[in-house]
Amino acid sequence: MSNVRASILMLTAAAFGGLLAVGLLIFVAGYFFMNQGELGDKEKYALLQTVEVKNRNEIVPTDLILKRNAEGTKFDILGIPTGDDKYPMTWVLLNGVDYKDGVISLPPAMPMKKRCEQLLALFKAVDVRSEVRLHLITKMQCGSSPSDKK
Repeated sequence: MSNVRASILMLTAAAFGGLLAVGLLIFVAGYFFMNQGELGDKEKYALLQTVEVKNRNEIVPTDLILKRNAEGTKFDILGIPTGDDKYPMTWVLLNGVDYKDGVISLPPAMPMKKRCEQLLALFKAVDVRSEVRLHLITKMQCGSSPSDKK
């Protein structure tokens, strides 16, 4: 009788251990899934959305707006006038990119008013990811000659 009891106890412990291992495996897989790819960028997009909503009804400036450590995060965000009535500003994450090393902006693919002198001065003062730097220079059409930098 005691051998049967011991066997049942061992089987129960083994089943419990197996369930615990499967549960741990599911947790670890879920954690990596939620922090990779588009879902891993959720925090960055939510931050841009928060900044955009908070500044939506402000008077549209003609200059660039820099939000250092936006909303208490480690991220810096740049507001750029677009000239568009519906979306007068586009917001770009300066020191972060998405999971494909792409630029994160809200709203995406908006035209940007040319502010090359301000942009180049900003690059000297703020750490900007190289991917973002290239995107902004290209989008604002900031060439290398002095006459292009207006």
